[in-house]
Amino acid sequence: MIPVILFIAGLASLILGGETIVRAGSKLASRIGVSPMIIGLTIVSLGTSAPEMAISINAALRGNGELAIANITGTNTLTLLLILGVTALIAPIEIQTPAIRLELPVMVLGALALFVFALDLSLDVLDGVAIGLTGVVYLGLLYRNSRQEMAESVKDTSSRVWVQSLILLGGLIALIVGSDWMVTGAVEIATALGVSEAVIGLTIVALGTSAPELVTSVIAGIRNQRDLAIGNLLGSVIFNVSLVSSVAAMIAPGGIALLDSTNTFSMWSFLAANLLMIPVFILGKKINRIEGGVLSLLYVAYIAYLIVIS
Repeated sequence: MIPVILFIAGLASLILGGETIVRAGSKLASRIGVSPMIIGLTIVSLGTSAPEMAISINAALRGNGELAIANITGTNTLTLLLILGVTALIAPIEIQTPAIRLELPVMVLGALALFVFALDLSLDVLDGVAIGLTGVVYLGLLYRNSRQEMAESVKDTSSRVWVQSLILLGGLIALIVGSDWMVTGAVEIATALGVSEAVIGLTIVALGTSAPELVTSVIAGIRNQRDLAIGNLLGSVIFNVSLVSSVAAMIAPGGIALLDSTNTFSMWSFLAANLLMIPVFILGKKINRIEGGVLSLLYVAYIAYLIVIS
């Protein structure tokens, strides 16, 4: 009974935190003179990536690197297919040109780097450093773009920055706490039902740690703040690879061995989902409801196959 209560309480906290982030994030963007997408790409995406970071780093330190990588690849596949698809089903998503020029290449490059380094079925310190460099370059370019945007924009002084920042922080805390409760409850339920660790990492844990991104993006779509939604999703995928996977590879004792067949399939699926974003983002520069439905169905097929091979 307690795992069920934890799961429900976590879901309620996620919804509250997501609503708070969308409202505070849009006001903060207006106040400091940047677009909601910049807020989504930085503060919100880093905050919503905290559960993935905590779980993956903890798993790596305990010598369970497969769960760490399974969480990252599973989470990012879910983000690009299910969350992006559901968000587009709510309302079509306009893809801004800067996202195509910067976030899309960085996201795909990070996925390719992780995939190539994992071809020998292991990730070591040098692999982690190389993957992390993509994140360093990305942050530098993003900082340059945000400075230029702030210089050219008109700021709204109707509310103080620190007030909206504190509200945004409160929303992020609610998301992280809610995600932890939800994952704990879901994993205990799944374990009691005899579900394997790899499948738990790729599905339940991935869904639970992606819940902040899912809730934030869905609410942002409903509130017509789709720039913040797409920024949150792209930023989360980039940081999960360039930050979380690189740190996990660098701190795991003896590196990370990738021997599970489920993990191998997940790595291929993760790369395929990233490459799929190239035509989705570029053709028409919009993700419509039909494309959102297709992306969602692809994730359902992915989960179905995972269950079969497990």
